[in-house]
Amino acid sequence: VEFIAQQESHELQFEAAWALTNIASGTTRHTRVVIDAGAIPIFTQLLESPNVDVREQATWALGNITGDSVAYRNMVLETGALPKLLRLLQPHASKL
Repeated sequence: VEFIAQQESHELQFEAAWALTNIASGTTRHTRVVIDAGAIPIFTQLLESPNVDVREQATWALGNITGDSVAYRNMVLETGALPKLLRLLQPHASKL
């Protein structure tokens, strides 16, 4: 999780986010490990990354987390992810 917070390297952020996205797509236990490591607020922040690949991977990760349970969905919503996701969908936003 510490690597997704490394703003100096978008490539490192992307690769770390990709790995965590895959972990979060596993069992509820796997998803919980990602959450307990503090990934949700960082993924939410990455929705505003200047790098489109990082934004896309953060979107996938948060989707995997929210899809696991209502409780996890609520955790993601509490970080303010929804307005950031909606901004990504605006016509002038870069493609994901």
